[in-house]
Amino acid sequence: MYRLLVSSLALLFLVASCGEDSSDGAAPHPPYDTQIDEPIVAGGYGPRYEKPITITDGDYYSADFPFEEISNRLVENTVDTEPAFSGEVAGIQLVPFGESAPREEGSGCAVTSFPLGEHLTFSYLPPGTSLETPQFEATCGDETLLFVAQSFLTKRGSFHVQYEVGDGILRWDAAADRVREATVGDTQVLIVDPPAEEGLGTSMAAVRTDGGLIFIAANNLPATEITQILGGIKCGDC
Repeated sequence: MYRLLVSSLALLFLVASCGEDSSDGAAPHPPYDTQIDEPIVAGGYGPRYEKPITITDGDYYSADFPFEEISNRLVENTVDTEPAFSGEVAGIQLVPFGESAPREEGSGCAVTSFPLGEHLTFSYLPPGTSLETPQFEATCGDETLLFVAQSFLTKRGSFHVQYEVGDGILRWDAAADRVREATVGDTQVLIVDPPAEEGLGTSMAAVRTDGGLIFIAANNLPATEITQILGGIKCGDC
């Protein structure tokens, strides 16, 4: 039952993050310290920082990038005429939200707490990245780990990184021409390209692990940036 919460959580972070400003701060060198000693507030879907914390300076788009023009074009063409892709890519079962998923293994318990955690480390974050949340876990009443998550803001959008324990089933709606398999390092990964070739709109990348999968749900982040983030994530117990 927690899988719907997991997918909804990622989408909620993408929607809530757009348009928020990041605070000033120093940019540490990688591996990035993504657990900062700053005020944290409780939220319905996990802890959040009182205000975003800048991790990297700069921007992954040039100053003259026609952001508004492309954004308006996307708004005018939001209806996807192709059916959502359903199938397996890079060992991950991609299932549209309106389709029944295969039988899921796992505890099936409900999330009862969101303790802070430090499972994921990052050797790359895009220019202009800020922390929206600390890294945290979602656990059952018996402390069974369901997922680990952290959300980030950029100057143009946001991205949410999550390690999900389980059988490698991921819910996402995207036409087949946006779904592909790619190689990052020596690993096969799932990529859902943004609807605009310039990188605007929602996108996703995921990789299968021994214990489940790691995925990145992004808004206004080019596929090149997403794959760099994914390729630089380390998790010793995933």
